[in-house]
Amino acid sequence: MPIITCYIAEANLEKSIPTFDENLPVGGVPLAEYFSSASDDGSGPAIQLNLDWSLRDMPTSINTFGVDDTQLRQVLAQVLGKVSDNSDAHIALILANSYKGDAPSAYGYMFDLDFHTSTTGPRQGCALFLDQILNLTGPDTDAFSAYVGFYAAHEIGHAFNLWHIDNPVSFMKPPPNTLIKDTYGFVDDQQHYLRAANDPASAVYVLPGLSATDFGVLAPGYDAGGTSSYAVPPGNAKKNLKLHINLTHKRCWHFEPIEIEIELGVPPTSSAVHRIAQELDPGYARFEIWITGPTGERHMYRPSTRFCSNPTFIEISGKKPYRRNIPIFLESGKYTFGAPGRYEVETRIQIAPNYSVVSNKVELEILKGRHGDRDYESLHGALRSHGAISLLKHKQRFPHRSVLRLLDQFSEADPDSATALGIHYALAKASIWSADADPKESGRYFDFALHHAKKIAAHPLLGSHRREVVSRMLGNSA
Repeated sequence: MPIITCYIAEANLEKSIPTFDENLPVGGVPLAEYFSSASDDGSGPAIQLNLDWSLRDMPTSINTFGVDDTQLRQVLAQVLGKVSDNSDAHIALILANSYKGDAPSAYGYMFDLDFHTSTTGPRQGCALFLDQILNLTGPDTDAFSAYVGFYAAHEIGHAFNLWHIDNPVSFMKPPPNTLIKDTYGFVDDQQHYLRAANDPASAVYVLPGLSATDFGVLAPGYDAGGTSSYAVPPGNAKKNLKLHINLTHKRCWHFEPIEIEIELGVPPTSSAVHRIAQELDPGYARFEIWITGPTGERHMYRPSTRFCSNPTFIEISGKKPYRRNIPIFLESGKYTFGAPGRYEVETRIQIAPNYSVVSNKVELEILKGRHGDRDYESLHGALRSHGAISLLKHKQRFPHRSVLRLLDQFSEADPDSATALGIHYALAKASIWSADADPKESGRYFDFALHHAKKIAAHPLLGSHRREVVSRMLGNSA
């Protein structure tokens, strides 16, 4: 019987959060028992889940209220690094007050480290954001405790590669959700899936860890198609939406900060206002990025963060398309474009169960590495550190001064390149982020943001979304 230890850590959790039972019971039943009973085919459970609070106060990298993506990954690395010699498989559940990222209304999510290592693999990180749950339940401590257990079961369910399912209601129904006494637990199909943990041939599809498959790569015979979440109403979008994409780079090396530029709009003459769920992100089930490789193989981009649903909406009109950029040079555990050659990228957004929009296709050439070449080695050295990767992907935290110096040297040596633009843009965004997180130093950070925004304001490769962001930075600093 596989033993999975879930280490629970608190990321600077405020003491104002109501107390709750450490067994995380739902309906009076400890959370671990749901996984035992669901995976029991009559001959005994296939999964034993242990909740371990011994590392609850371990995280040392959090000194702000709420957490961002970079901080969550730092905590996950700390916890998994501490228990890397444990012979049992393990995951981490991180409790924080709130999430400072692209989905601030999230109750929780599952995430991976940016790179899998010799001790960490897929589906080992979960987070719960307790302020958001408290907003849902109010001061009712029993309801708060039940919801914490419920959403912990949901995110840990994802760690076992369980998919969303809307009906019948169960732990894997995505939020927003209503606790109904008779619906605690997992549906029959997902109970059967958990039991596959006892089969050596299927365990990699169920259990998290080093040999685990990525989230969504299910055991043969299982298909989550058609069960993904549409818990948020699809809004009032009509079938004249157009999805257009571009890439920040056309020819580059695999480690450069490639981003996809997305625009979802309608004809400029349209007077209608379209309202859709704000889920144009590969972390949501609605939005997919498809990549065709040099040899013709096709795969869906696998994000390292998995959100469940977003209760907020975006509004789109003829005069106001929705634009954003998404870094795609990394996917769960690895570089996205590993081999040199020509790639093709396209996207798809599911607006409603019977309505999806597919984008145009764009090409990208990944260059063959030039090991020994001075320029290549210089850029590789500047971009391959975890600090640089985190900056360029998340745009939230600054790397070590030595890494900043390397990034500065490259961006000054080749200022017209797409990567130099990406470096300046990431530094400007991280500066705004830091100003919000540290009001005492906000003036210094705003000056730093202004410096980098000015560097790229007239850059020939500045796309529409980045231009809007840079214009706001410069306008706010005037």
